[in-house]
Amino acid sequence: MPAERWLSPALLGLLLAVAGCAAPERLLSPAVQALAGGVEADCRESLRVMTLNLAHGRGQGLHQALQTAEVRSRNLKRVRALLAREAPDLVAVQEVDAPSFWSGGIDQLNFLGQDLQFRHYLHGAHVQAPGLAYGNGLLATLALDDSRVVTFAPATGHPAKGFVAARFRWPRRPGLELDLASVHLNPLSAQVRRAQARELVRALAPRQRPLILMGDFNTDWQRPDSALRLIAVELGLRAYQPEAEELNSFPRLGRRLDWVLVSPELEFLDYRVLDAGVSDHRPVVADLGLSSEAEALFGGPEGSGCPGP
Repeated sequence: MPAERWLSPALLGLLLAVAGCAAPERLLSPAVQALAGGVEADCRESLRVMTLNLAHGRGQGLHQALQTAEVRSRNLKRVRALLAREAPDLVAVQEVDAPSFWSGGIDQLNFLGQDLQFRHYLHGAHVQAPGLAYGNGLLATLALDDSRVVTFAPATGHPAKGFVAARFRWPRRPGLELDLASVHLNPLSAQVRRAQARELVRALAPRQRPLILMGDFNTDWQRPDSALRLIAVELGLRAYQPEAEELNSFPRLGRRLDWVLVSPELEFLDYRVLDAGVSDHRPVVADLGLSSEAEALFGGPEGSGCPGP
């Protein structure tokens, strides 16, 4: 007998909870989504995104060069376990090393994606020296193309920073192309951050696609000289509860330095700052859906039978 004939949505939810399987709706199969919430549940799409300053894989340690190979490996495995548990579709990583002497010669971005569903990645090494290379990266379960790596103009006495960007397509909506970017702004100077923010705006504005911009901005929303707010205004991006005090992502200073910014075509369905202990920065995870305007513009998911415009 079909499950729909004898298992009510309420009873299904109770059984999942008792079994310890009460997963977010996005992790349920289309059939179970439809059973639990009606056919519209299968038409409700979302993508899960994450941003994390990896801090070169040192975890909570003082410096990666002071750790043993065993400790460095354990730190990276904890991050990989976090990725497996949270199952993001798109990940922005900062301070991620290509093979470097101080972190054991490991390609960290490749290591994090091993045995998971991240078939696509982009690594931009903004700092390059003999035996040393690190910068920003992207991990994705979706295909990435039109990629770009930008290192900001050098600032005397400051470490090199930059961003990486790529294009992807929203699942089952081949006509909807978006950009994804991972950025790291200068930690020491508000003036340098604002110059980098303007450089980022000049580079990304001509792409003229909806944008998901994530990373370590090294500033919060409230500061009058906030490079974060400059970027949001110039690119027309929104943040989740930008003035919320409980979403700090850098416990050492009690500040919100890590952000997810999105274009108006997207909306926040969920937003969490994880107390994961995998870095001196906390990972930020957001579930994103299409806004009602974007739904109307691009119609229902391809092959789903969902209503179109």
